[in-house]
Amino acid sequence: MPTINLYVHKPSFNDQDLAKFKAFSADTLSCSERKLQNHEVSLRVVEVQNTTHMIAPVECEIKAHHYPERVERQDEICSVIKSYLMEYLTNGKEVSVWLELSELGHSF
Repeated sequence: MPTINLYVHKPSFNDQDLAKFKAFSADTLSCSERKLQNHEVSLRVVEVQNTTHMIAPVECEIKAHHYPERVERQDEICSVIKSYLMEYLTNGKEVSVWLELSELGHSF
């Protein structure tokens, strides 16, 4: 189950915008081995008080399992997520995106 953390100084996203981003992310991270549903992505918006030391005004960290297709497409995935965020959520503010692929364990 992927987790996405968005770090931003003053979030101005509404629930509908975040739901659309979550759906877009699930689709973008899907591969032939694993088709993701929206409810399988955990999205967190973290409000940062001081962004002086951040690389970009909005930073996005994605943690997901390392399926071979994701590994092959990792730069493309980051680029597509960045473009989406800049166009639909950040009003053109610069965004940095990191995709961390590893073996994941989880428990409910």
